[in-house]
Amino acid sequence: MVLPVPQPPRVSLAVASMTDPGLDPEKQVNEDACVARDLPIGHLLVVCDGMGGHVGGREASEAAIRTILEHMGAVAADVHPGASLKAAIGHAGKVVYDLGGSSANLLRPGSTVVAILSHAGGSEVAHVGDSRGYLIRASQIHPITRDHSMVQQMVDAGVLKPEEAIGHPDANKITRALGMSATVEVEVRATPLAHQKGDLFVLATDGLSDLVMPPEILSVTLQARQARGLDFACQQLVALANSRGGHDNITVLLAEVLDCPSCSEARSRTVVTDDPVPADAAAMTVPLSPGGLHPTMVDDGAEVAAGQPAVEPTPTWVGDEPSERDSEAEYALEALRRRKLTWLIVGTALVLFGLGLVVTSIWWAWAAAAMREAEATERLAIAQVSDPAPGIPAHRDVTVRGLPARSRPGAEQTLLKPVPWEAAPTRRRPGVRKWFVS
Repeated sequence: MVLPVPQPPRVSLAVASMTDPGLDPEKQVNEDACVARDLPIGHLLVVCDGMGGHVGGREASEAAIRTILEHMGAVAADVHPGASLKAAIGHAGKVVYDLGGSSANLLRPGSTVVAILSHAGGSEVAHVGDSRGYLIRASQIHPITRDHSMVQQMVDAGVLKPEEAIGHPDANKITRALGMSATVEVEVRATPLAHQKGDLFVLATDGLSDLVMPPEILSVTLQARQARGLDFACQQLVALANSRGGHDNITVLLAEVLDCPSCSEARSRTVVTDDPVPADAAAMTVPLSPGGLHPTMVDDGAEVAAGQPAVEPTPTWVGDEPSERDSEAEYALEALRRRKLTWLIVGTALVLFGLGLVVTSIWWAWAAAAMREAEATERLAIAQVSDPAPGIPAHRDVTVRGLPARSRPGAEQTLLKPVPWEAAPTRRRPGVRKWFVS
């Protein structure tokens, strides 16, 4: 009799995801990709955001997903999961790099990636770029990734405050991505996140995180899940981002821990030390704890809620009648809209002022040229003596001012019929003819 091989304990997850092209007419080819797969080594969750043109970005994200799946699917259950995930993402970076052809090609396709591998010992977290991961636990939301971006570097260096990162011109300039070079530095969380029943993982591209802030992600996710489930929560998060412009492709993946070997009915005392995002937070780029890039775990449940009250989520269904929302977050967004409108008005005024200066300068230049031309002395002989008498010059030049040079030929041709000297209303001199130039 052959006894069945005992299977290692596994984590039970409920997963939902949604991806949407957004509302930008120039980005209707969805370059995002996501996958959730139950593998021998554990549950794999991956979200990628492709870039590099319509086809290039989509190919990059799909190639990254496919490569990570193939690599992780071939890994045995007893292999170190964190190292395996890092190696899979590194290999995906090489595959995406090869899509760009010659190394001399500067316009290469690329992709961000954020991935979670949940196994009996916890959840490994790895990422490259600015696609984000959050953990919702005990009615609080914790960032579990840090953006690889210029803005995040400025926040870390103290050059920018977190709230100043909202709408920053360099917000979408990332410092790492799959495909930018043959090798890529993959950031993997130093220790796995211990599971707790009811934990919710949120993976999202910047199409969501640029427009929906962490407190809102928390509120919408908890309320929508309670009302109609995880699928509805995904729909509401995407709809909320689209209601605020939907300027990019939007992808969100939610995974809830239903059961795990280390879970118990009582609340686990193993918690993340990352500072949770408070309910009144307005930051879209949230720095982690001062301990470094890899926040660790502590065995003290009291530290989760120390000084941080649980968020009381309120419904924010898009399409339904909304109730009162997170006021501070709304104020921050409204302030951002006002700043953008103010700069638009100021910019328009400056452009109009500049155009006015140009038009005025052109007019003044033309007027000055006309004045110089008008002031040029044109001497025209308008009197000629046919038989000069003693003391009377044969020619007499009269200075005419205000007569442009271009009018001189016409003036010389506009000669009236010679007037006899006797009829001229001037001194009578025999033999003098007069011409009148009007």
